[in-house]
Amino acid sequence: MKKVHILLFCFMIFLSGCISRQKISAPVTYAPHRLTEVDAMQKIYGEASATYLLQFIKVHETTNPASKLSVANDDVHRLKETAIYYANRNSLSDTLVSPTYIIETSNYLLWKTVKVKVIGRKAMIKGHIAL
Repeated sequence: MKKVHILLFCFMIFLSGCISRQKISAPVTYAPHRLTEVDAMQKIYGEASATYLLQFIKVHETTNPASKLSVANDDVHRLKETAIYYANRNSLSDTLVSPTYIIETSNYLLWKTVKVKVIGRKAMIKGHIAL
């Protein structure tokens, strides 16, 4: 019986031992050597979603081909990147100007659903101007 109590105690310690990491990076300074001429056109949108079982086991996530190159360490940031990817891909634009994110989180008893929708202006790069 004593072994069961010790085993249960070790198991509880194992479950409660969480590590929290915080990554602090230096601010990036950017000095452009070229100006880019951008033509902003109509509004476009893109969507991405993820479903989690028991709040942390990922069951489904909308991914893009460049998601393995992503530096986002948060699920919401990855979904934002994926929504921008699909907005640009579906409208054949080069970039998205002034993106606005709508994040919907639905928490249920056994699962959680996160949906990210991005709305912005379609932009095409016309050319570069050297400084």
